[in-house]
Amino acid sequence: MGAFRVLQLLHEPQVVNGLISRLHNQNDPTRTRGILTALCRLHYTDGEWKGDSWGTRPDTSGPYYQPADWAETSKIAGFLNSALHEADHDNAAFLVAELTRHKVQSPEYSRLF
Repeated sequence: MGAFRVLQLLHEPQVVNGLISRLHNQNDPTRTRGILTALCRLHYTDGEWKGDSWGTRPDTSGPYYQPADWAETSKIAGFLNSALHEADHDNAAFLVAELTRHKVQSPEYSRLF
């Protein structure tokens, strides 16, 4: 599962497309969860620090000090939303936990739970 740890740090459109395409053909539940976790982590990137945005106490709870959208955020959000709607109870609970852990904010997710 080390490969997913590396992929979730690469904010590249090719990585996002590759993870999404692999998830459609995945039968291994462990790999499915690894892909979903990587996509949750890729949802945001770290925003540009402008010298005053953290204040005296930055949010160090992670995964980013200053979460910011990037070019693939909307694509990832749409995919995670459809994955959540299609998931069985166990996978939906897992995905909601990952969305929460990675601080992915969406009105769609809050309406579901």
